[in-house]
Amino acid sequence: FDEEFYPQIEMERGKLDSAIENFYDNIFPTLQNLTSPKAGAKEFVEWAFTKKFRIAIATDPLLPTKATHHRLRWAGFQPEQFEIVSTYENFHFSKTYPAYYAEVLGMMGWSDNPILMVGNDMDRDILPAKRLGLKTFLVDVEPASTSKGEADSAGSL
Repeated sequence: FDEEFYPQIEMERGKLDSAIENFYDNIFPTLQNLTSPKAGAKEFVEWAFTKKFRIAIATDPLLPTKATHHRLRWAGFQPEQFEIVSTYENFHFSKTYPAYYAEVLGMMGWSDNPILMVGNDMDRDILPAKRLGLKTFLVDVEPASTSKGEADSAGSL
């Protein structure tokens, strides 16, 4: 990110560090009132933890760690609960690329156990994960609307 962003604005990275830190420490948290947790998401994740599933937060890595951690807390989670939380500091690909999902799995040790990508966006979650060969579950879509080549399964939480 840095290698592309800073030359575009003709500025050295260090000159914006304090402004960026201030934004994510003091201004970004005030945006919480513009969000709301997804109904059933917390309960679903807590259920998955009771089953000892390994869970990654595979959010598009377009924000820094601080912002993504704020968003997780807004949803009622602690970032430390998750094995992987993708951010722009620790990922090289965005979710539209199967390589993103390979990177998540690589960081987790790419287990031989069954893997399921649960997501709410056909183009950013389901199709790239399927291209990598993962099983998928599309959230908040009627099961009848899925077809071969799309999500393996669909429904609500």
